[in-house]
Amino acid sequence: MLKTNFEDIHKFPTMEAYFGASGNLGKIVKNLEKITSQIRGLSEMEMATLNINESKENLEICALFEKEFGFQKMILCWDTSASPNAFTIPGGLILESNPDPGQYFQPRNQKDRYYDRNHRYTCIVVVMMNLVRILDLNARETMGVILHEIGHNFDNTGGTTAFNLILAINSLGLTEILYAVQRHLVLPGKALIQNKFPWLWKILDIPESLAFNLNLFPVSILDLSLWALHLDLLIQQVIFGLMRQGGEEYSDEFAATHGFGPDLASATAKMADHTKMNGFAKRAMYSIPVIRTLYDLCECPVMSLIQLFDEHPYDENRIGNIARKLEKDYNSPQVPKAMKPEIKKQLAMVYKLQRQNAEMSEDQQLYATMIRQKINAAIKGNKIE
Repeated sequence: MLKTNFEDIHKFPTMEAYFGASGNLGKIVKNLEKITSQIRGLSEMEMATLNINESKENLEICALFEKEFGFQKMILCWDTSASPNAFTIPGGLILESNPDPGQYFQPRNQKDRYYDRNHRYTCIVVVMMNLVRILDLNARETMGVILHEIGHNFDNTGGTTAFNLILAINSLGLTEILYAVQRHLVLPGKALIQNKFPWLWKILDIPESLAFNLNLFPVSILDLSLWALHLDLLIQQVIFGLMRQGGEEYSDEFAATHGFGPDLASATAKMADHTKMNGFAKRAMYSIPVIRTLYDLCECPVMSLIQLFDEHPYDENRIGNIARKLEKDYNSPQVPKAMKPEIKKQLAMVYKLQRQNAEMSEDQQLYATMIRQKINAAIKGNKIE
């Protein structure tokens, strides 16, 4: 079976020159090397007692992100929940608007390096440690994931703004209040409980852990029942899902612009590996070739339908979007010529990941997925040959 650690593409780490040789981001990667090496070497139970949130490395990472992006406060939470994931809760339109993203590649006053000139914004990113542990993410891949989440906080694109406006109108502003409570009270509170009472947190996480490890369905029964009973909810979810996919693409491009496109693409390709990303039940099922192939024939049509509801594009589309972003910048006269050799090198790395991602489906005998990927590549222009 194809190895999917993708470490060979990192033999020559990409320079931080793509977005102006940021020393802050380089220092963050060095701190992440210590944190990710700790996480990868632990069992899930050992991970429960690991307090990274208050570690010297994590506090320095937060300070460097504040300096780099102009946040008043950066909170990076390392969560011990079972589900391998990462997320952020960005601001909105009413109570806490997202920072101004500025203009990429335009020179800035050295005294004003910050996007958010008022220095009022609190950015919160949560990384489940199991994402790093299960997928064996290295420091640069983890950095790509974190930058993707930070990108959501700078997302003022038309589609996302329209979505937030609809949400604000539908909820009469209540969603904004809930988001603010989550950002400033709930998530920091969870981090505090996890730090001070790790085993209590692990006990509270048992229901989610069971749901993740015993799940065999491609979509939750709860979602299916809601969509079946409420046609208006189904239509709304389709519209919102399609609108929000642009926000995911924006955040992938944000990470690529800062020099971590290949690293995020590598992490995304690992997330596409069913033998790693799923809970115990699915991983056991995917370890048996015949059952894996039969399950794929059932799962693939369902997952294709779910793409209408989910803001996250297919993994291969996310990798392809990073490639298209790099291609656009490589051919753009607005991007300094000095950056072009680095972008070209990054493009070669992403093209290789696209081929490996397609080959993985073939090696794992996921024939329905292979057909879907080929059709999808023809529509989206993903390079898989």
